[in-house]
Amino acid sequence: MSSSSGAMSKIAAFLNCRRSARLLCIQILAMMFAFSLDAGATVIDANSFTYVDPTGNNRAANDFTITIGGFFVGPPSSSVFPNNDFPYPGGKPSTRTNKVKFSGNDLASGSSHNVKFKSTGPNPNPRGQFTINNNPVGGIVKSKDLKGRPVAFIPSGSGFDVTFDLVNDFGAFLTGSVNVYVNTGLLDYFTLEDFDTLRNERLIFSEASYALNAGEGFFGLTTHLDSRDEYILVIGTANSGDGFGDFAFSNAFSDAPEPATINILLLGVAGLWCTIFWRRTTCYGRTFGQYKAFLQAEPVTTNEIIGDRPRFFSLNQ
Repeated sequence: MSSSSGAMSKIAAFLNCRRSARLLCIQILAMMFAFSLDAGATVIDANSFTYVDPTGNNRAANDFTITIGGFFVGPPSSSVFPNNDFPYPGGKPSTRTNKVKFSGNDLASGSSHNVKFKSTGPNPNPRGQFTINNNPVGGIVKSKDLKGRPVAFIPSGSGFDVTFDLVNDFGAFLTGSVNVYVNTGLLDYFTLEDFDTLRNERLIFSEASYALNAGEGFFGLTTHLDSRDEYILVIGTANSGDGFGDFAFSNAFSDAPEPATINILLLGVAGLWCTIFWRRTTCYGRTFGQYKAFLQAEPVTTNEIIGDRPRFFSLNQ
């Protein structure tokens, strides 16, 4: 009985070892999958939002909440409001959020502030709400610009063949001018501070005077990115005819994952291979001689090991 019990304890340890290895593999794969979801289009927007007190009393707004499609990549910034609650919107811990509240200053009625943010997903579609002491004032506001929307990134050589649209998402008639470039510096300068600085750029589309209704735009534009260090940069002006004049805007996008994401995926692959190696050397053993020695030391039947399928064991475990 004692010999059989010893054998069974080793068998139980072996089975636990296999189960642990499986669970670890699943966890690593799940982590890699989760980060791969963020490895698609990354967008940077720099757009202005205008506040108007609907009561006509010229009250100043002291908060602004922005909501986007996708998730923020790092904290956004405002040209007027110095504080924001990223990454804990509403006091609830979350590093994957699509809503951020700005505060810490006043914005006079008839004035605008510029918001910059980086996000996942091809169409962030930012919407804002101004508030006075946390009370909403006016309706939802949108930025005046033409949104660059990636449609397709097809790997080609060391780069990508890109198809994209420029769309008026403001919800009203817009006029202005727009230029679209292939810009360089994705690896080092795709940041809120530097993304719209031209570096060895190539002009791929230009419209000196556009006039577009809501939902209209320039569709099916195509170009080629020569390397992963290039991205699409849109720079222009927009005027809705509301008396506030022209607003400058810029946005950029790339389908290549950022270096941090790539490093995490590579670590995940390395961890998976290490897990497979550990499982084989620890759970299955190394030689038939060790398996034979185990049977001689602990006389049990094959069925007592694992059904009718004997496996190798390491005597060192």
